[in-house]
Amino acid sequence: MQARMEAMVFDWNEVVEDISKSLVDEVGAPEGASVYVLWGFSPLDLETALYDLLMHLGEEERALFRRYLGDLVETIHREEYNILALLPYEGQLHAKGGSVPIPPGWETGTTRVLS
Repeated sequence: MQARMEAMVFDWNEVVEDISKSLVDEVGAPEGASVYVLWGFSPLDLETALYDLLMHLGEEERALFRRYLGDLVETIHREEYNILALLPYEGQLHAKGGSVPIPPGWETGTTRVLS
């Protein structure tokens, strides 16, 4: 059991950077593009973080995110994601999600990463 516990230890900041960079590279967005990374302990926590993010966006970005909201929420629950990177770029919202263990002591949250 000890070896298994150690294998799950990772650098959470690296996970956030990796998913952000991967999304920017896949989309072909320029360096410096804004990527929002949201996470939670469960898909429901991630959905809550997504709705919370909407309240903090400007009007234009909020309208863009709302166009994709239903599909995002459906995908979060279907795929059981607990981390999601969102990249608004050229009038579209690009997303990349996954499921990773959240480090002890962390709370559901959102961060903005500039690639």
